[in-house]
This record gives sequence, C-alpha cells and structure tokens, in this order.
Amino acid sequence: MLQISQALMIGVTGGLVAALITIGFQKYWDRVILPWYGERLYKDADIGGAWNGIFMYHNNEKEEFICDIHRKGHKVTGEMINKQDGKFYDFHGEFRNMILTLNYESRIRQEVDRGCFTFLLLNNGQDLEGLATYYYNPDHTVQIGAMKLTRQDDTQEFENVSEEGDFRASNIQERE
Repeated sequence: MLQISQALMIGVTGGLVAALITIGFQKYWDRVILPWYGERLYKDADIGGAWNGIFMYHNNEKEEFICDIHRKGHKVTGEMINKQDGKFYDFHGEFRNMILTLNYESRIRQEVDRGCFTFLLLNNGQDLEGLATYYYNPDHTVQIGAMKLTRQDDTQEFENVSEEGDFRASNIQERE
C-alpha cells in the first residue's frame, strides 16, 4: 500500500512540476521571445511618440487630445488625454501596412466611455487621420466621429541644421 501511495505522489508531483514548467515557458515565449522576434521583423514606419489630436464628434463639437503612442513590433499601446477635461483613456491595437487600429476606454472603470479608431498614416509619417466609433452617453447610441493626429515637433533633431538646411560646422565639431 505504501508503494502505491508513494508512486501516486511522485506521479502527481511530476505532473504539477511539468505543468508549471510548461506555463512558465509559455509566458516567457509570449512576453519575451515573440516581441523580440516581432521587433526584428518589423518594417513599417515608427509611429511611437507624442501626438496632438483634434476629435470632431458627430454633432460637430471638437475636442483636443494629447496622445502618447508606444510600439513594440506591430503591437501598439498608449494613452490619450483630453485637454479640455483632463480625462485619461488607455488604448491598444496594431499598426500594419500604414493602418493603425485601436480600441480605447476610459481609465475610470465606472464610465462606459469606449470605442475604436482606424487611422491611416499620411504626409510622410507626420499625420494619422481616421474615424472612430464610440458610445455616446446622452442618448445611449453608437456614433461616428473623425480624428486627426499630428506628430509633435521633435526640435532636438533639427537643432544642428541652419536655415539653409546645412549642418553648422560648430555642431559637427562638437560631435567629434
């Protein structure tokens, strides 16, 4: 009887250890290996960074937003901040073949403010223009709106360029 219970315990323990190793490897695969591999294969434009946005609701009201986009391979995450009322929205989605698709929702979980965007990258990577479907609370309907995001200026990249477009000799010497 002791041998049977001992063999049973060894089998159960071995099964649990194998399951834990499999689950751990799967999480490592999903969180480390696949993102690393995706980053190596990624060939689309880099849309990461800060963007200014104007959203036009279905009733022609406008609101301004600031968006911070993070990209890892084709996966995109980030946040939007409404400049008028300070509300935060989190979003996630994908960027493939110049098209960005996002799902967003309010950071305040009691609110049902959520929707989705589809953007097209335009103007040599400086603009994202697209449409949104969103839940409109006053009359409990789903509506369509338009949004344009413009990449915030990165003036540091252009500090070393003169008005004529030539690099300044003093800045080139500083680099050396």
